[in-house]
Amino acid sequence: MVGLSFLYGRSHATAKASAIHSELHPPSYAVDGVAETEWLLPNGIQGSLEVSYWRPRRASAVRLRNAHNRHYNDRATRAFKLEIYDGNELRASLEGEFQAFDSDPKWLTLSFPQARVSKVRFSVLSHFHAGGGLSELELR
Repeated sequence: MVGLSFLYGRSHATAKASAIHSELHPPSYAVDGVAETEWLLPNGIQGSLEVSYWRPRRASAVRLRNAHNRHYNDRATRAFKLEIYDGNELRASLEGEFQAFDSDPKWLTLSFPQARVSKVRFSVLSHFHAGGGLSELELR
């Protein structure tokens, strides 16, 4: 992970990314609670976002809102892998796909057996157009 760590009071989380498209699209934007902001990857690469929670919490679902790069509508995640951790112990591993590029992304909810969660890793396996990214990631 690149040394990109940001703290946001709303989610009480630290977000790190393997790479960013620009400083205008940091990993913190995927956990800031603002649907208009986005974490974006550089052109044509796979990458990951890791969200660590200050205090572990019980959850049974993750809600995701895909990126679209609101100024250009030129990038979004297609296939992804989601890993749920309690400390260093993997609690759930899910793979999914956003079915189509959408300039007004909808929420996608993925369920898993209820677990204590301290960290979530979202890995972009493929993308639409120029590159991948994520607008929001929320535990439920």
